[in-house]
Amino acid sequence: MHHDERVEDDIKTLLLTATGERSMRAIAVRIGMEPSTLNRQAQKDLPVRTLVAICRAYGIAVVPMFVEVGYITADEAREGTLAAALVSASDAELMSETLRRVQAGKATPVISEPMNVGDLTDDELRHMPEPTKGDMALAAGNDETTDDEETSTP
Repeated sequence: MHHDERVEDDIKTLLLTATGERSMRAIAVRIGMEPSTLNRQAQKDLPVRTLVAICRAYGIAVVPMFVEVGYITADEAREGTLAAALVSASDAELMSETLRRVQAGKATPVISEPMNVGDLTDDELRHMPEPTKGDMALAAGNDETTDDEETSTP
């Protein structure tokens, strides 16, 4: 078997498996493409726009397909996913995950060990908020009310 035929067979098999279709013709019709065009594209390098159109038409995740076809590596896919997740996560979600790691004993020492304030720069120290009475009670391990509770009236 010629190398191009193997690549074509691999792409066709991947697309048929991912879409659940029995033929490339069915895939082409679903994305509004001439079947001969899709077959020709599958013989060489399937264009990104064609793969995206197929993924969208069948509700297939695009990034894993990019990895399967070889457009990007698995490491590259993870990098993009991690960056997007971190940017879109709320502060509460980030803190919740941090707490989960600490409680599970899987947090790194940067998070789980006491911080050496001596390592902070003057600029970092200037921008730290003053601790509240509630912060001090929490740090001391006391179960005292916070400033908010002290100032609120029933």
